[in-house]
Amino acid sequence: MGLLFSENKLVAKMEGKRNVWIIVLGLALAIMLPLKDILFVKPQYTMAYAGLANVIVAPILFLFMYLFPFAKIGDKLKKIIGGIAKYTMGVFLSHWIVGNIFNDVLSKMNRTQYTFTGCIIIFILSWGISFMIAKIPLKHSEQFVS
Repeated sequence: MGLLFSENKLVAKMEGKRNVWIIVLGLALAIMLPLKDILFVKPQYTMAYAGLANVIVAPILFLFMYLFPFAKIGDKLKKIIGGIAKYTMGVFLSHWIVGNIFNDVLSKMNRTQYTFTGCIIIFILSWGISFMIAKIPLKHSEQFVS
């Protein structure tokens, strides 16, 4: 994909009509992400390739984020995005464990698992864990990696 974009200078051509492309790519993402399971074959039921949706969605998401004018958004929103983005690796690394513990607790309470609210709670808990780990002074954690 990168070679295709660079050889044909597609991104440079898109920058001339940045606002149009942001709308088109944003609409494509808004349609494709919620309907990904309907638009693409579910590999768990067939022998199909699971990555086709990602091969299509990833370049659209990349182009959308590349063309989006982040310089024009407010400082308050930049600070919020920066605060969330600062701990995304920690969230990524801890969400699976937090999600399994959360779903075990819900199953013992006979509650519905895997809901949208559950996803938000898992994200918040994972972000909180990452935030707290980041506050540990480096001198205390150096012994674990040395």
